[in-house]
Amino acid sequence: MPESPTPALAQPTFARRIAAEHEAARVREELALQVRVGDCEQRRQSLAAFAKLASHVAHEVRNPLSSIMLNTELLEEEAAKCGCDSAPEAAALIASIKKEAERLQHLTDEYLAFARPPRPSAPFSKTSRSR
Repeated sequence: MPESPTPALAQPTFARRIAAEHEAARVREELALQVRVGDCEQRRQSLAAFAKLASHVAHEVRNPLSSIMLNTELLEEEAAKCGCDSAPEAAALIASIKKEAERLQHLTDEYLAFARPPRPSAPFSKTSRSR
């Protein structure tokens, strides 16, 4: 009795099914990757917006702060020249203002450092490769 043609027909169907399953898995992986890329892009945009805001705030604080620090130094010089009884108290108050202004200056420097994009690292060159 001759063999039935069914097993021969089943082979291509099985191969097509396996190929379709592999293609479906590939499409699922690609979609998952696209979702991750979208999430990364959204996070990048959020961080960029925050960095821009941090930079703006730091610059807005820094301008009047520079004036405060300069005028505090002038007051400090004038208080040192003054021979009045309240000079030590004025000097203490001026020192307090100066200390807080310097703290704010440091804080704005940190905001600006965060807001600046990182510098790209040096490109890899043949001379820097170890042998």
